[in-house]
Amino acid sequence: RPADGIRRASRLQRACVPSKAKQSTPGRSVYAWAPLPAALGFADPLHSTGIAHTLFNVERLLEVLDVMDDPSALEDALQKYFRRLACEVDLLDRMISLAYRQTHDFEAFATATMPYFAAATSCELRAPTSLASPSSPDAFLLADDAKFLAALEAIESVANSTSNLDPCPTQTVADFLAPFNQVGLFTPKTPNMYRYTATKG
Repeated sequence: RPADGIRRASRLQRACVPSKAKQSTPGRSVYAWAPLPAALGFADPLHSTGIAHTLFNVERLLEVLDVMDDPSALEDALQKYFRRLACEVDLLDRMISLAYRQTHDFEAFATATMPYFAAATSCELRAPTSLASPSSPDAFLLADDAKFLAALEAIESVANSTSNLDPCPTQTVADFLAPFNQVGLFTPKTPNMYRYTATKG
């Protein structure tokens, strides 16, 4: 037992809100650093996103390095990087929280993890396109996709309105995620698994 007693952390275990450093050298960005995901925030290892999230943002930092010699472009690129990364950490926190709130029932828990799998597989399918067009990259796990975020919010609302005796209905979640279900999630013949494991074509 810790000498100062047991302590409880809030739902998001760590979140570092980036702040601007004082501009001491003319022509240099006021941002002093650009963090990788785990340095900005960490919620929980449930979906094992650490390596994928890091590699995704290493790609984005390479785009930042392309404009290192242009102070104005560098400032804009770093601001965009920070904003996108903060949105990604927030999205992960929400999806993890949604799943853990359904641990009273295995079927409900499996259903509550589906937004993550829908986002992950959709993100993988979009990656070749987004990386080929650095000017308008997609965020990790569709964190900047308004339609996906609306679907997740609707699922959260349904989950929050149900009790332990009436878990979040699977079909309702499936309907909300239908536009992002690229791999046969919710297929009865393969419950809690991908129906397809390779992209078409």
